[in-house]
Amino acid sequence: MRLTHPLVSRGARTIAAGLTGAALALSAPVHADETCMSPYMAKIVGQEDFVYVWTLGQEGLGDEQDKLVTIAVNPNSADYGKVIHTLSVGGRNEAHHSGFTDDRHYLWAAGLDTNKIFIFDVHSNPAEPTLHKVVTDFVARSGGVVGPHTTYALPGRMMITGLSNNRDHGGRTALVEYTNDGNYIATHWMPTDDNLRGAQKAGNYADGYGYDVRVLPRRNLMVTSSFTGWSNYMMDFGKMLQDQEAMKRFGNTVVAWDLHSRKPKKVLDVPGAPLELRCAWGANHNYCFTTTALTSKIWLIHEDEKGEDNEQYFKAYDWDGKELQHKFSIDFTTTKLGRPHQMRFGAHALYGSNRPQTDADTLAQVD
Repeated sequence: MRLTHPLVSRGARTIAAGLTGAALALSAPVHADETCMSPYMAKIVGQEDFVYVWTLGQEGLGDEQDKLVTIAVNPNSADYGKVIHTLSVGGRNEAHHSGFTDDRHYLWAAGLDTNKIFIFDVHSNPAEPTLHKVVTDFVARSGGVVGPHTTYALPGRMMITGLSNNRDHGGRTALVEYTNDGNYIATHWMPTDDNLRGAQKAGNYADGYGYDVRVLPRRNLMVTSSFTGWSNYMMDFGKMLQDQEAMKRFGNTVVAWDLHSRKPKKVLDVPGAPLELRCAWGANHNYCFTTTALTSKIWLIHEDEKGEDNEQYFKAYDWDGKELQHKFSIDFTTTKLGRPHQMRFGAHALYGSNRPQTDADTLAQVD
């Protein structure tokens, strides 16, 4: 895998705001394609009937508890646009992200503060989900992982990203794997400078932070991003922004993993806390995107022709109006030049100097 420099800088926030406005303005029926979900997960074909909203309890509002709220969204339903069911889970857990199992029978919803994972049965009666199980020993079983964040479907399993640890409540963390039934399987710690766990460090960072996870199964690729630890995300946001030391405690990496072995392969530098990851699903689209929270940039993570980061060649092509015509290549490894990274063009005309004569110029003058 290789990393391409940001595609969008300052425009990222503007784009996000524009998309939100467009979504609110839509009046015609729209069907979600769910491309941000796991490719292993069953997909809705046609009209959606319900939306399940994992909701934070708020002091002074209702029962003040976190809850799963079910809304009817089928225009043909008599309850269209109404809340048809709520299920409180007791207390406030810093409700955050949720995700379905691959068979879509259960919805896993996590609490960042209490480290509880609530597993809802949404298939027995989709209009009225029930609480199937609560995982209360996430920290102990995982070996100290804190802050269950993304709950992502793999075949018969759920992969959960942690945000922190119970040793220092900083950002070093792991992936934690469970069965669909909520039984612990394994913990996969993020690579760090102290222990790269077999990964190649491609840049300056190997911070061990976590946030999101996505996969490209046909490329045997799993990708994770990085955010910050418990000591930051549970801090008052305004206070954190004024705390210089706290602002240093954000992730700057994306990690490419071997999906089958769950082993990290390469740590890529992505400064500015890369958050959500989204991978392309096309048959020949071997790339993913991520966005950074602190710098408002969009980064492209992609493979080259060999399926890996290969900064080795300089290749020149001509365009004939229909296709690229290869003209020449220079292998920087064979010629022992180093690893090519960036290029800029130059020209004699820029500096008011004459182009040196070639043999072709001399022949032309003779003719």
